[in-house]
Amino acid sequence: KTDHPGVTMPDYLRERYPDTISVMLQYEFWNLEVEDDRFSVSLSFSEVREHLTIPFLAVTAFVDPFAKFQLKFEAQLEGDAATLAKRDKKPAQLKPAEAKG
Repeated sequence: KTDHPGVTMPDYLRERYPDTISVMLQYEFWNLEVEDDRFSVSLSFSEVREHLTIPFLAVTAFVDPFAKFQLKFEAQLEGDAATLAKRDKKPAQLKPAEAKG
């Protein structure tokens, strides 16, 4: 989702892709950096190299056509940071004294 908070891209690309853009990491990409909540990469658009930063919460799908594999993600409308924190949080472990049985 190009309009998602935290997506950085040149204005002319945002004008060309006001809702979504397909990012293909196949043969020609540079400076791929992956963080806990986003990735950034440089790609070539009409032979001009541009840098994009994309929060994982802005990703709507992941496709690997070679493996015939696809995942689709639904956007969360409220509290994206809280949603990400909940998703990544492991269930609390009860101490033996707290366990009920």
